[in-house]
Amino acid sequence: MLVALLLGLLSSLSGVAGAATPYEQFLDHIAKARSIACTAIADGGKTLRIVATRDGKFRLESDEQQVISNGVVVWNYRPTIKTVTIAPLSQQALNDLFRLADNIAARYRATRTTNSTVLLRPADGAAMYGIEQLELRFRGRRLQTVTITRASGTERWRIRSLEFDRSLSESTFVFTIPAGVEVVDMR
Repeated sequence: MLVALLLGLLSSLSGVAGAATPYEQFLDHIAKARSIACTAIADGGKTLRIVATRDGKFRLESDEQQVISNGVVVWNYRPTIKTVTIAPLSQQALNDLFRLADNIAARYRATRTTNSTVLLRPADGAAMYGIEQLELRFRGRRLQTVTITRASGTERWRIRSLEFDRSLSESTFVFTIPAGVEVVDMR
């Protein structure tokens, strides 16, 4: 969910005039960014690295999998089962991402805002994807943690790094298939 939240915010939020609070500055950065790079660590130790561009290129890496898209093709690599699935990046998938971000922006409202914490809850009480609350914590102007609360539990992600408009090589969004890996080509 952290992936969808960050990618969704990157793809559709508009600027915040006179960004005064850390949260407003965060939204303003996302609204203007052409790319975002983030490394987050869950309380359980799982690490997630995200690099995404506004034009649909992305690279998501965790211990269990890598999902990479050059904006046309998606490679989904699972090293533990030595399989990579190659599929076209559908316009529908990109549109769904934009709708997700639009829905989050439209349906979740800040219920408590301080200089260091923002709680977002569904305005109508209907949780999207079971997300009852999002908590964003800042230290100074820097996003520190994102906590996602569902009925099934809470997951907290510490933001180790977050960069906007980092210079990215096209090779970032290309996957080289390792030797000995089963390839499922669905193009």
